[in-house]
This record gives sequence, C-alpha cells and structure tokens, in this order.
Amino acid sequence: MSIVNSKLKPLSVFVAKAFPAAALLMTVGYTSTANANLVIASPTNEAAVTVTTTGNLSLNGPDGEYVSYTNVHGLFAKGGVMVEGATADVTGQVKNIYTFDGNGLQATQGGTITLNSNLMIDSGSDVTISLVNYLPAISNVTVSATPGNGAGIYVDGVGSAVTQSATTTINTHGASSTGIISKSGGAVSLNGLTKINSAGTGISATDAGSKINLAGGAEITSAQSAVYAKDGSEIAIGNSSQRSKLTTTSASDLILLEGAGNTGKLSFINSELSIASGNAVKATGGEWSSTFADSKITGDMNTEGSAKLDTTMNGFRIYR
Repeated sequence: MSIVNSKLKPLSVFVAKAFPAAALLMTVGYTSTANANLVIASPTNEAAVTVTTTGNLSLNGPDGEYVSYTNVHGLFAKGGVMVEGATADVTGQVKNIYTFDGNGLQATQGGTITLNSNLMIDSGSDVTISLVNYLPAISNVTVSATPGNGAGIYVDGVGSAVTQSATTTINTHGASSTGIISKSGGAVSLNGLTKINSAGTGISATDAGSKINLAGGAEITSAQSAVYAKDGSEIAIGNSSQRSKLTTTSASDLILLEGAGNTGKLSFINSELSIASGNAVKATGGEWSSTFADSKITGDMNTEGSAKLDTTMNGFRIYR
C-alpha cells in the first residue's frame, strides 16, 4: 500500500502501523507548513519516508519535522529517510532520527538530502517507545529496537549526496555498524561539527569517486577503525579553527586503507589521531596520497605488500 501525501498539508500528525512499503511515499512532493511537525511513526516498515524519482520533501519547521511523540523529536523507523532517483530530494530541518537496524539517512541513485539544522542520528537504538495515548486512534503500538548494524548516513551512487550545514551527531550500536558510508561515487559533505560514537567503524568511503568531507571538523570514537577507505576514494577532515580528534577503543588500525591501484586521497587539517597500540595509518593495498597539516599522530604508519603511501606531514614529505 502506498500513501501519497500531497493532500496532507493541514495535518500535523501522520502515523502508519503496518504498511508493507514506506509509511510516507513522496511521488508528487510535499512542502510542510511553517513551524509544523510532521509526525511519522513507522514501527515495522523499511523506511518512514521514501522520496522517489519524481518527488521532493521540503521541511520548514524550526524544531525538526519528523516524529514527535513521547519525549522524542525526530524520526523513528526501521530504515530512516530514503531518497532514490536523480530528481528526488529532501531539504530543510530534521532534529533527531532513530532507527532499528537501518540507515538514518540514505541517498541512492542520484538522490540528494540537504539539511540545515543540528541533527542527531541514533542507529540501532536499544530503546522502547510507546505511542499509547498519543492519538485516540492508536493503542498498543510499541517500537522496540535492538542494536543493529546500519549506518547513520549512507550514500550510494554517482550524484547521490548528503549535505549538512549544522552539527551532526551520530551514534551506532552494532559491531558491524558504521557512522557514515559513501560508496560507488556518492558524496557526503558535512560543514558543521561531526560527532561520531560508533560500536563499529567511524566513517567508510569505498570505490573511486566516493567522497566524505567533514569540513566542520570531527570527533570520532569507534571500536573498529575510525576511518576506512578503499579503491581510490577520498576523505577530508578538519579546518583551521576546530580541532578534530580521532581514536579507536579496540582496533589495531586507526585508519585502514585497502583496495586496488587507484590513487585515493586523505586530508587532515588541525587534527589529532591517536591509537594506544598499533597503526595510526595502515595501507594494505592501492596507492594513497595523504596530507596532514597542523596535525598530531600517535601511532605507527605502515604499508603492506604493494601498497603505496605518499604522505605530507606538516610540510614534510614521507614515502612508504
């Protein structure tokens, strides 16, 4: 069952209980009223909001546009917000996103998501939220989640992009989860401070043309590698005014570089990279160009096999 929301502008609350597809399927577009909260509760669906190739969603409320029930403001769903198609887009303000084991924000097939307010994403939340008594028509609806392995932000495909101008906070709870994923040429540009606490990997960029740019600076703590890059992807972190800090709680490699011979790029500005024991940077494959400006690294830098690592450290060039 699909729901087209083109006639829902007077409403501030929309709740779906058991539809097999998205709770809200944007096929003709929707622009919310100013200062309104669009409430979308999708306990069982793959995504609470799906924007298709001909749809768009514009969010104008100052306090976020998604689920606002109990003490939660944001979106709680299995798969978060999914955007598919070259002409699909989501723009505006979202406050909080909570997911089961899906991705908080997902852009694929050239879809774009552009946000401009502080955002918190909790992927694989181990929480229980009840909708009982929220609306007279709702009873005994409970959302329960166990730690999942989704990503906070997931971007896949050339032209697919997530852009954020304010602070982004991402918490993931599964051992195989990742804070941010960019693959197959997708792009993530976060211009506000990015805070990631991941039970898995911090950020991951794979495939040539895939890019993650945390220009607003980053604070990343992860159980696995804080940065994973593969096959000619590009990762840039930091600026001159905000000190970035990356650390891992249990991995042997803080930054892990893998893949084929395509030249990948790393860039760190005003950053601290720290690992108690092991490699701060390890390349096991491919050719990599890395630049560390005004940065401090605690840990080793190593290559394996045919991997090449061309590093410029605070103006000094090092080959490995």
